[in-house]
Amino acid sequence: PMRKLAEDSMVVKDWFELTLLQNLLIDKVLFSYAYEAMDEWFDEMGARDIGMLTEFMRDWNKDTTRWIVSVVKTAVAESDFNKITIQAWVDHWEPQVFSALEPVALATVGKETLLKIQTELAATLKKVGLQTTGSLS
Repeated sequence: PMRKLAEDSMVVKDWFELTLLQNLLIDKVLFSYAYEAMDEWFDEMGARDIGMLTEFMRDWNKDTTRWIVSVVKTAVAESDFNKITIQAWVDHWEPQVFSALEPVALATVGKETLLKIQTELAATLKKVGLQTTGSLS
């Protein structure tokens, strides 16, 4: 499923749809999984040193997240057409992003953590004036 998502994203024609998909949806979900949930999982297994090795990624992500939130928030607020179009893209892509992550997440961190990641994405989407599809509920 993850490979299909990557391949599907490579043929998106609209540059802003691709920006939304890669920089907000995929990055937010995969970052929360790889650098937060997996870090906690490794920590529980005694591998605390991994968190130190990936600390720079968490710092980098704060800046990147601020940037993409600002960009999408501005675009959504610009017009009703933008908001409707961007929400349609979220409705299309969010379930695919979670579908791609679900098998690996269930094998590692579990359903509860996956739901937590979805809640975090929902909060980010709300910040920019959009809604989650709630595809995991």
